[in-house]
Amino acid sequence: MEEKLINTHVETNSKLLNKGPSWIYWMTANPATLGTAGTLGIYDGFDNGGKKVFEVKTGYDRFNTFLPPISCNQGIYVEVDAAIDSYVVGYSSKKRGEEG
Repeated sequence: MEEKLINTHVETNSKLLNKGPSWIYWMTANPATLGTAGTLGIYDGFDNGGKKVFEVKTGYDRFNTFLPPISCNQGIYVEVDAAIDSYVVGYSSKKRGEEG
């Protein structure tokens, strides 16, 4: 069995995390101010024009595990508003050697 590389990406702004087919295994969202709701959206694509595959609104630290993982066929773009201070996403490329 081949070992699958899981990338962990920590970020503070909206960003294209991976170009190409990917799996998303987990994510955390951390608000800038506790109790103030912020929104994090994950899109299958290169920007927020792609298909939205996940959204969370949270005012407290939030961890989500995806089992089965979320499938993205084009790429992973994460969009956050100003109320989200940081987030972490665990993902892998569907094609070996094509992370990032």
